Formats: sequence, structure tokens, C-alpha cells
Amino acid sequence: MGILYDNRGYSLVSLLMAITLLSLLFPLMAQILNMTRTHEESLYDITSIHQFFYFLQEEMKDAQDFQIRDQTLYLTLYNDDIISFQQHHQTVSRKLNNQGHLIYLRDVDYLSFIPRSYGFQVMIRTIKGDEYEKTMVLYP
Repeated sequence: MGILYDNRGYSLVSLLMAITLLSLLFPLMAQILNMTRTHEESLYDITSIHQFFYFLQEEMKDAQDFQIRDQTLYLTLYNDDIISFQQHHQTVSRKLNNQGHLIYLRDVDYLSFIPRSYGFQVMIRTIKGDEYEKTMVLYP
């Protein structure tokens, strides 16, 4: 029983083993933290683009007509309000009756609206180079 309750402390060998183990784990932890940070940033970009598409689709449900002029989308609502979406520098903003603005999307390099017979296609390129596109349908 005397061997089981040996309270003499750590030996030099156990201290060296602990230092070796910690020196191997610290670089791995730094790499894992860096990977999760990069993944969170790309997840934020994807989420914000999909949220913009969702908001635009919701606006389309209330629209009776649309026009595309000078890379600006104009939606005419049933109450005759006009909503416009356009790129301004690296942001995409929404204006109601050409007053004020709401920023819907940031870090945008390129925004394009392409008319189709049933609606339009939205193409977005972020400043990181990622490209997204979605077709919006005008409900009758």
C-alpha cells in the first residue's frame, strides 16, 4: 500500500513529459482556432447573401411590376410606392419612394439585375470573389 500513496511530488521525467505534451498541443490549438474563425467569416457572408435574397423575394410578393434601369431595380407596389435596390460603392441599399435608405448587404463588388420574362435574375459578386445568383419571380 505504500507504493499507491507515494506523495513525493513530480519527477523530472514527468515534468519533461508534460512540457513535451503542451508544446505539441499549443500549435494545434492555434491552427484549430484559426480554422474556426475563417469558417465563421465565410458562414457570415453566405448567411447575409441568402438573407438579402429572402428580403428581395418578400418585396417581390408585394410588387405588381418591376423595371431595371442603370443596374437599379425598381419595384412598384400595389399602393403605388416605388422601392429601389441599387449598389452604392460596396453596399446594396433599398430606398422607398427615393427617400432615405436601408443597407441590405455589405462587401459587394458587383451587383447585376438581368430581366427575364417571368421576373429577373440577381447576380452578386462579393469583394472576396464569391459569386451568387438567384432568379426572382414576379407573382401575378
